[in-house]
Amino acid sequence: MNSKQGGPSVAIVGAGFGGLAAAIQLQKQGYTNFTIYEKGPDVGGTWRENIYPGATSDISIHYYSFSTDLNPDWDRTCAYQPDIFKYLQDVTRKHGFYKQIMFNTKFVSAEWNATTQKYDIVTQDMISGEQTSRTANVLISAPGPLHIPKYPDFPGFNEYKGKIVHSSKWDKDIDLRGKRVAIIGNGSSGSQITPRIAEVEGVQLTQFIRSGNWVLPNGARHINGAVKWAFRHIPLLQRAFRWSLFWFFEFVYLMIFGNNFMRGPLVKFATTILSMYAPKEYLPLLIPKFPAAMGCRRIIFEDLYLASLHKPNVSLKDGGKIAALDKDGIVMTDGEKLPFDVIIFATGFITDGFPYHLKGTNSTISEFYEKTGGPNAYLGITVTGFPNFYQVMGPNTATGYTSVVFFIETQVGYMMQLIKPVLDGKASSFEVLPEANEAYVNKVQRMFDDTVFNFCGSWYRVNGTGRNVMIFPGSAIKFWWWCRSVVWDHYKVVGPDGKQTKEFARKLSSSSGLTALTCAATVFAAVAWWTSL
Repeated sequence: MNSKQGGPSVAIVGAGFGGLAAAIQLQKQGYTNFTIYEKGPDVGGTWRENIYPGATSDISIHYYSFSTDLNPDWDRTCAYQPDIFKYLQDVTRKHGFYKQIMFNTKFVSAEWNATTQKYDIVTQDMISGEQTSRTANVLISAPGPLHIPKYPDFPGFNEYKGKIVHSSKWDKDIDLRGKRVAIIGNGSSGSQITPRIAEVEGVQLTQFIRSGNWVLPNGARHINGAVKWAFRHIPLLQRAFRWSLFWFFEFVYLMIFGNNFMRGPLVKFATTILSMYAPKEYLPLLIPKFPAAMGCRRIIFEDLYLASLHKPNVSLKDGGKIAALDKDGIVMTDGEKLPFDVIIFATGFITDGFPYHLKGTNSTISEFYEKTGGPNAYLGITVTGFPNFYQVMGPNTATGYTSVVFFIETQVGYMMQLIKPVLDGKASSFEVLPEANEAYVNKVQRMFDDTVFNFCGSWYRVNGTGRNVMIFPGSAIKFWWWCRSVVWDHYKVVGPDGKQTKEFARKLSSSSGLTALTCAATVFAAVAWWTSL
């Protein structure tokens, strides 16, 4: 095991859920020679940056948190941004990670050096602009998929003289009282922002909807002191509750994504919700045009949105009829000019690129993506041509129904099996074989056949309508099963002497059968226990 000061090193990009999960597992196994590079001034990632009104998790917070760091003191079943941000700060303090994080540091580039079996890294101080060169044996990339704001390419965008705000770059000092405000977008952010801004004194709010989304109540509730006390003092109660949430969301997967039979009833139910709670005149805008495919875009779970549309200071417009911006506001295709003091873009993120320069054995990762038709990776974690490079929330690892933190911890558990031999000095590098990578990607893409994800365009897909590169089309338990142990024959191994070797893989492969049997027995016992309750 490497010492605190010496031995092989690990570079982690990002200090959000993904980067902290990787750090927790490294620390848990005794490895402390790692550095986290964070472009912002604190930890938290998307939960530090997204401070818009109403920002909240739409998954139960007792499941949308680390399994290693349960928190009995959540105030709400779906926590707001400040509480999640504080939780991530508390976890960082608890594990002593602040001293291992370089804040305000942009990760500029990493290039693999086959001779040294290390990545040559360049970072930049965001304040001084000074660049620094470093090396690392292992690179864990966890910047998160939702951090590069996306703006519509409207003509006249730069001519507008009012205030422009993106939901992910919210101006906390903005004063909306008495203002004419436009919100462009009706995804999760737009649906959370709208009801909160509607309460601002004197505001006149217009939301532009290009295409409808299914909106369901999230059922969030405040948690009373008795429940907090029980979670804190009754052994295993909170963990059992978290376990029950896992199976609840697996049932949700089965109902929405896992069969064709429920598509009709679910669409009818969601249509009824919209018809009951939204103004009748807005139903043509709100009801999705992909009625047979509930779930092909992320479902919006928000309790206040539909009710807010009844307010006299709130109106909806067809976002598909925006022609341009001018100096005063928005110009519609029929020539109507709508003046606004503030335009809020809740238009999501760029998700099919890569945030920094990364060069492997033969190409950059952007070149690899372009050559192979879009972002792809083996298990969404390792990439052909990029030894010792591991992604957290890489291609096809997002989920449309359950806790992304479960997927993050599953990925980190998998990559630790490959990182540990390097840090222990038993190997220099691991690189997934091209045929294994290609076979996995093809298998995942075939899983999309006859699923709801093919029924509409969305940010899950390349350029909105191409190959789905974001969502894992299976269940969480399937992803966990695939990641339970490494198939060592799928990797090229370079030994500590710098030479390619198959002996290491053969030794580890010989134990894979026992590992798989143990995992299968564990799953069987868990299911048997669950069904006996």
